[in-house]
Order: sequence, then C-alpha cells, then structure tokens
Amino acid sequence: MGNCQDDSLNKDKLLKADQFIECADEVINKNYPQSDNSNDSPEKEGTEIKASLDNFETRRKEFAIREMEAAAKRQEAAVERLNAITNGIVFDTDTRRNMAWAIYWLVLVYVATVMCVLFLDGFGLVILPDSVLITMLSTTTANVLGVLVIVATYYFASKNRSKKNK
Repeated sequence: MGNCQDDSLNKDKLLKADQFIECADEVINKNYPQSDNSNDSPEKEGTEIKASLDNFETRRKEFAIREMEAAAKRQEAAVERLNAITNGIVFDTDTRRNMAWAIYWLVLVYVATVMCVLFLDGFGLVILPDSVLITMLSTTTANVLGVLVIVATYYFASKNRSKKNK
C-alpha cells in the first residue's frame, strides 16, 4: 500500500502501468474485501470490480485532459506575450528608423541653408559681419554634432542601459 494514499489514487501524477495495476488491486481489496458470504456471486463481484476500474480510468483520463487543456492555455498565453513583445520591437525599430531619416533631412536642410548664406556672403550678395558668420558656423557645428549624438545614442542604445531606465 505504498503507492496509493486514498481513492483519488494520487491524481497529481499520471501513474505508470505497473503502479496503476498495483493501486487498482489496493482499491479493489480496500473497497471489496474477500468475504465468506456465499450469497455474493463471483460474476456480481467481477462486475463491480470492473465498474470501479472503469470509473477510475475515466477519472484519470478526465484529469489528464484537464491538465493538457491547462498546459495548452499556458502555452497560448506565452505565445501571445512573445507576439506582443515582437510587435513592440518591430514598431520601435520602424519608428527609430523614420525618426533617424527625419533628423537626417532636417540637419541636411539646416547645413545647406548655412552653406547658402556663406556663399552669398562670399560672393558679396549678402553682407554680414564676421561675428555673425562665426556664430552661425559654431552654432551649426554644435547643433549638427548634438543632434547626431542624440540620435546615435537613442538609435543604438545598449540593452543594459534601456533596462536600467525601466
């Protein structure tokens, strides 16, 4: 009587064939003890034993089915979580790519405008004091480098840094 604890036959685990037979014998011996009654016919006793075993087998199969359904639901939930994570990564990557192109074109137009002003001043079509030209060149350089550093830092952020921020 080591492998069975009660009529539930240890539903937490699916039993191996030899354990099943041993437990079934224990249940039969516990529920249908040998009696010296001559009124009980062997056919009636055999039918009751078979009914008890069929009931046990049915409950064991139902339990296994419920366990498989629960495992399938857990697996579906895990797949949905992974799909959500993947969709977030794809969206984030697309957004970063679009922002990088927008900033690239902004910087390109900004630098082109400064170059046009410098050429106009160089050919004498626009007359600007030297202090204005120096300020325009230095601020342009600072803006271009600052924007590129910000974009590069965000676009190529390390995974450790993004985890620390969350």
